[in-house]
Amino acid sequence: MDSEARELYDVLEGTTQELHVLKAAFRNGVLITLIRNLQINTDTVYRSWHNVSLGGPELVSVVKLRLLPWKKKKKKKKKKKKKKKKKKKKKKKKKNQTTAKRGRHASVV
Repeated sequence: MDSEARELYDVLEGTTQELHVLKAAFRNGVLITLIRNLQINTDTVYRSWHNVSLGGPELVSVVKLRLLPWKKKKKKKKKKKKKKKKKKKKKKKKKNQTTAKRGRHASVV
């Protein structure tokens, strides 16, 4: 018995119906952590495990239905918004006003 099966054997105790689900889940490679989240009653005796016959595709669908409510939802990573760089306003160069001033303030020669 490999470590995963052993872990199942030790941790997961439940009713015959729950074990049907567990066996199908285990056979179909569902993570043990998810199987644990089926919230199985650990007080029940584990001997019923041996009486369970493996089910077909119907049982697999039951597994999926049972797992969904307790499945942890992955948090979506928030994309960081890139800050737009503010464009620096170009300072307008003041034109040399000497030519204009000459007309207005020309001293009479």
